[in-house]
Amino acid sequence: MLKIDNAEREWHGYGNTLDSWESTVNNRISNLEKTIFEIQVSKRTWELTKKSEVELDIPEESKNRIDEVIKTSKEYINKFKSKLDTLIIIQNKVTDFQILIEGVLALLDEQKTVVQSEYFIRNSPAIWNAGDTTVKIRNAVQQFRNSTEGHTKSFQLFAENNSSNTIAHLALFIVLLLIFYYLNKDFNNQEYPENKETERIQYFLSRYFLSSFLLALSFALVIYSSMPPAVRELFSLLLLIPTFILYYTLIPKTLRTTLFLIVILYIFDEIHTFFTAKTLLTRLFILVQNILYIWIIRNLIKPDSHISLIVKPGWTKAIIRIGNTLIVFAFVSIICNIIGFVNLSFILSNTLVAAIIAPIALNLLIYILNAFFSGLFRTKLFQNSNIIKQYDKKIHSSTYTLLIYLAIFLWIRSILLALGLAYRVGDWIIGLMEKEWEWGTVTISFGGIFTFFIVILFTWIITKAIKHLLEDEIFPRIKLSRGVPGAISMVVRYTIVAFGIYVAL
Repeated sequence: MLKIDNAEREWHGYGNTLDSWESTVNNRISNLEKTIFEIQVSKRTWELTKKSEVELDIPEESKNRIDEVIKTSKEYINKFKSKLDTLIIIQNKVTDFQILIEGVLALLDEQKTVVQSEYFIRNSPAIWNAGDTTVKIRNAVQQFRNSTEGHTKSFQLFAENNSSNTIAHLALFIVLLLIFYYLNKDFNNQEYPENKETERIQYFLSRYFLSSFLLALSFALVIYSSMPPAVRELFSLLLLIPTFILYYTLIPKTLRTTLFLIVILYIFDEIHTFFTAKTLLTRLFILVQNILYIWIIRNLIKPDSHISLIVKPGWTKAIIRIGNTLIVFAFVSIICNIIGFVNLSFILSNTLVAAIIAPIALNLLIYILNAFFSGLFRTKLFQNSNIIKQYDKKIHSSTYTLLIYLAIFLWIRSILLALGLAYRVGDWIIGLMEKEWEWGTVTISFGGIFTFFIVILFTWIITKAIKHLLEDEIFPRIKLSRGVPGAISMVVRYTIVAFGIYVAL
């Protein structure tokens, strides 16, 4: 199932790339057609002028010039038509590839349905009867080599196709590194009240290399539209290094053993992907993984773990409840693995990986981004802003809340991806949004209703932002007659509201 999910992500990435190419080709075709039409109009104008040369008494030099312009126009028209033909051929090929990708995705979806239908079917013998040859060192090493060769080819192909994106990624890291370095230097030159929040901000800003490195790596899924499974695993392992180092000194000593277990768990999860599914060796890996799950979760939710020291107040009870649920999942996965329900065991195990690793990584990213924005808002440049001075705590709280909601969304998405349900849920939501009801000449859809409220919400947010920008930032810095600032603010806000309502309707 994991291989199907990885292949599906990879082919979706190819589809996104082709969509981008299609848009580029269509724009170029449109521009060429427009250019050809304009040249043809110009050429026809000069041809009509040439026909009227007797009546207009055009000088000989001008006649020669007109002939040159007409000749040049013909050459450009032929040249651009040739380019247009080439682009149309490319457009047709892109369309053919898109049809191919849709076919592959349909086959993968069918295969996924087949695998999902076998979750509750006993597809392997009990683990004590599964005496295949993969537990032999020689066979296991050969299988590992075969997987490594496939991964190496994926790396080479990825490097060839993403050289420009890699440069952009490196540039992003350098920019983030310079910003973090500046924020750390600025933060140390100012005095702040000593509290837990200040210490945490200083902790991440002072480790500017690791913080910027981790943040830059996290943007990999955005920068690289199509990422093969092998490359994704490499990025995941690279993320593990700064994550471990930052957490090790941040968390209490009582949780450091748990951190080591999480690292071992993650390594186990990466290793067993090099071996064929359903083999005894892979089942043993999954069995050890699930035992580590239970150990880790018990260490995290036990009373003396001090988990409350690294999460916001109010989240401890939720973590304990989720932890107990995950322990049940781990026990079910172990039992399924032992008695032969291997597919169900694998899917539960992959879900547990997403449920444990994702929130740990996302929690660290929230801390880093929180430190980034806190340091940014405390710089002299931002402190000169009246809005930052008056609404510093509110902006900080809103930013943190937004990051939390984003993290929860990404966590749920990672679980759905592990279950193989992400694209199905996405298709279901799209289908729900496109569902329409017709009442006479009026058509209503969930998508239309949702978009309506989203536009109204954004209109309200923009209106409030403009109000604060004008009344707190701009008007106090300029001299205007009494009543003029209020009138300008009201007219601008009413205009935005009217435009927003128009767009929503």
